[in-house]
Amino acid sequence: MKQGEMIVLVDCITHVYPDMTKVQICGLDFIVNQGERVGILGANGCGKTTLLRHLLGVLVPKDGSVRVFGVDPGKEYSKIRQRIGVVMQDVDEQILGPTVYDDILFAPLNYGVEKAKAEA
Repeated sequence: MKQGEMIVLVDCITHVYPDMTKVQICGLDFIVNQGERVGILGANGCGKTTLLRHLLGVLVPKDGSVRVFGVDPGKEYSKIRQRIGVVMQDVDEQILGPTVYDDILFAPLNYGVEKAKAEA
């Protein structure tokens, strides 16, 4: 991937949860290019987690579109899952291990990468 190449595109997404709660992330349309860093900040309930779940392909927008590494993560998650990851804000709620380090190591070890290489 070249410096400046687009890695994330979000275009006016809307999500409707099963309880009919509608989260509209329109006006927050953005592109993230290779080499850029982005912080997502906001009050509780404003849509940060919903946005992240769309970027990961866990949720699919009702309207709008999301692209990660040029593909729709909701349809082609297998093409991006080796290149993305999430670390929870609250260390007590880590998904797999007791530490962030253990969680980060889980994916490469799970894909058969030798421990020494995964730790490098």
